[in-house]
Amino acid sequence: MTTVIDLLKDRLQAEPDNVIYRFWENGGISDQVTVADLDRRARAVAAQLQEVTAPGDRVIVALPQSLHPITAFFACMFTGTVAVPIPLPPVNRWEGLKNYLADAGCRVIISLSSISAQVKSETQASGSENLHWINLDEIDSTAADKFRPINLSPDDPALMFYTSGSTNFPRGIIVTQGNVVSSINATSFYFGRMPQVNAIYWTPLHHCLGLMFTLQVLGYQGSILLFSPQAFIQKPVTWLKLISEYRANASLGPLFAYRLCAEAVKPEERQELDLSSWKIAMSGGEPVRLEVMRQFARAYEPHGFSTKAFAPTYGLSESLGGFHAEMNVGPKIAWIKSRALELRRVEESVEGDPEARSFASNGEPLPGYGVRIVNPDSLRECAPQEIGELWLSGPAIARGYWNKPQETEEIFHAHLDNGDGPYLRTGDLAFMKNGELYPCGRLKDVIIINGRNLSAIDIELAAAAAHPALMPGAAAAFGIEKDGEEQVVLMHEARPGQEQVDVGEVARCVRATVSEKIKIPLYAFVLLKTGSLPRSATGKIQRFLARNRYIESLGGQEN
Repeated sequence: MTTVIDLLKDRLQAEPDNVIYRFWENGGISDQVTVADLDRRARAVAAQLQEVTAPGDRVIVALPQSLHPITAFFACMFTGTVAVPIPLPPVNRWEGLKNYLADAGCRVIISLSSISAQVKSETQASGSENLHWINLDEIDSTAADKFRPINLSPDDPALMFYTSGSTNFPRGIIVTQGNVVSSINATSFYFGRMPQVNAIYWTPLHHCLGLMFTLQVLGYQGSILLFSPQAFIQKPVTWLKLISEYRANASLGPLFAYRLCAEAVKPEERQELDLSSWKIAMSGGEPVRLEVMRQFARAYEPHGFSTKAFAPTYGLSESLGGFHAEMNVGPKIAWIKSRALELRRVEESVEGDPEARSFASNGEPLPGYGVRIVNPDSLRECAPQEIGELWLSGPAIARGYWNKPQETEEIFHAHLDNGDGPYLRTGDLAFMKNGELYPCGRLKDVIIINGRNLSAIDIELAAAAAHPALMPGAAAAFGIEKDGEEQVVLMHEARPGQEQVDVGEVARCVRATVSEKIKIPLYAFVLLKTGSLPRSATGKIQRFLARNRYIESLGGQEN
């Protein structure tokens, strides 16, 4: 199987009448498709696409969370066009669309009639050029018979994901048919150990994490139930109720989702939950924290959840995955001395050591992925007890950045000092232990103070425990230059309902705690309302964007 359509055809021949995707909203299943339904829906849209596109054209997919985006993605793959999923803002949709249209060079948009009508009124007001809209709610499935099959190659581009854009306009990542198939094959090695996978996901389908986990059902026996991120944010217990009701054995959420379920779901809301079916509780998109896993376990072990279900994963949009923790084992934790971390060395300690930090294993590399831990300055491979930048290789690695040849060369075609390569530079610091990956944070989030390599996460974790008014996991520490020296700024959200807290008292507690635990002074501390920090589509704090906002508040100048 060399293309995604090959995988769909294989599934169609084997089990055409099996339900593969369902969508839940407003208390029940609002849509579902068998493999045959999906094939027919996608070919009907593909027939429309063939009238206005040629293979290789980029096509914007501007759709709300539903089964519609999945139909659109397969339609694009049938026609050899490149699906470009984008986030859909609730208002000012033209403003949200036009930059993507210009960057991707698109004139065709797959959407719904209600959305296209709204955007058309905005574009007419702005005097924009005409666009060609394909509204999925206006297409009859009988149009599938008009589709003209084409020859596809593993090297054909299939998807273009946009990064979170924390420092500038998001970069488009070109993903080929072969990349997607390789990722599906790698993941099927993991999920294939289960006779039947019944998964539930709510991560957004315009994001690589959400879409790739949704497509991976083509590599194993099972089905997927989807619901919207908004439904989760508005009522986190919805996620757990669906797992309980539909007896899901696999689900995925960023770390903040587990924390939110532990803190925001009231005990009385948990009473009827039965989470005993949940065998794989994946966490991806941000570093996994032991205290959050334990907090969630304490809350839900009385309702059937097992700590052994925790299975951290690692992957980037650029790599389409990479690592997955061992099944039915639970979190593997390494305790590393903090002073050694500053020197990017691994010196193990034990739990209870106040000078040690915990790191969770993300498992062994999935089949097909090559791994190197590299000194980011000298480009030599690190020794076993050194922390370095994670470099990856393999057939699932994306082709590169759209229209950015220099960045593509630097990030996707990196070579070691001995010429070994090419590799993808992930920008993540990590170490390997017993063949398993232990991520340590982003390289760009390291703050150098008086020669010490300090992790922004260490500062944030220390500060979060300083005062009960602070929301754990909702902080951004970063460095700025003042009077020729690097200084540390910390922005931290308050818990809901803490708007009247004494800011001065909180600041004094935070400064004292950071000084005691990290041995540095804070240049500035900013207390924010809940939800004020910039976040990615998967809820990850965007420190660089927070830094930019802070500097803008100073008039745009650090010094």
